[in-house]
Amino acid sequence: MRSATPEDNHSRPRGRPTKSEADQAEIRNRLLNATAAAYGETGYHALSVKAILEKAELSRPTFYRHFSNVDEPLRLVIAGAHHGLVDRLVTRIPAEAPIEQKMAHAVELYLDWAKSMGPLLRPFYVELHDPYSPVSELRPQVLARIVDLYTKTIESSGAKVQSRLLVELMVTGIEFLGYRYYLERGKGRITLAMIKDAMWRLMACTLAEPGNALKPRK
Repeated sequence: MRSATPEDNHSRPRGRPTKSEADQAEIRNRLLNATAAAYGETGYHALSVKAILEKAELSRPTFYRHFSNVDEPLRLVIAGAHHGLVDRLVTRIPAEAPIEQKMAHAVELYLDWAKSMGPLLRPFYVELHDPYSPVSELRPQVLARIVDLYTKTIESSGAKVQSRLLVELMVTGIEFLGYRYYLERGKGRITLAMIKDAMWRLMACTLAEPGNALKPRK
């Protein structure tokens, strides 16, 4: 049997091999996806590292190499979901379209976003006004961005909004309608046509001149 040489010891690193940046990013994404899945089932108050690790199929030390506590990955998941809505509204509404077309796109994009949330939608809705949940903590920032975007869109089209307060009420109302539809559809009480009509009416109420009221699209 050949005896070990210094070269042998040098060429064989001790312990586990160092993971590449790509490997670390993949593990981090697994933890974030697992956090989203666990949160969709439990909500914020019942969420635990154990629940996340069961979804991710990773070890506890691995979790703590990336995050200090449950709140850290959850905040990233919630922020990503919130900003995903804003990004849709910013990038997918045609800049040169007439105001009614822009609003029609906005309604469809919001409903598409709500549908894409899947199981996350219910805890989001429940925790909108929960002072202990990161959902309610981050929501005012997103609400302000949407209000600013809506106001600029209206004014760039030559119309005026009555007040920021009415725009905030409109955004909150549309948010409520979207949640109601996707959480209650199939129960026979709310149809998509009813939801869209209510959203259009909320938008029309924000305009300064009643004669400029938006007409619901059929």
